[in-house]
Amino acid sequence: MRDHLRDLASDFSAIHGIRDMLSLPGPVFFAFAYRLSAYQGVMAARAAEQERDDAPEAPGQPEGRMAPVEQVTPRVVLQTDPAFKGIFSFGHAAIH
Repeated sequence: MRDHLRDLASDFSAIHGIRDMLSLPGPVFFAFAYRLSAYQGVMAARAAEQERDDAPEAPGQPEGRMAPVEQVTPRVVLQTDPAFKGIFSFGHAAIH
């Protein structure tokens, strides 16, 4: 993370609305930072870039080109993480 402090500061501001991330208590900072790759921000782009760099070459792909990877948050994570309480509902959709 130390290599991406400016990227983190940008995402904290744009995504979480936190202007001074360094004023947060450590556990709060890491709880917010851990979730940044789930949003479309700089850290998500950095994480995707790192995944591409670390992934083995896919058969049939031109050298240096990887098939796109879709990141999906498991339903159980959304249901059990207190940060998402009340945001997601997995019941029946209401039709008005």
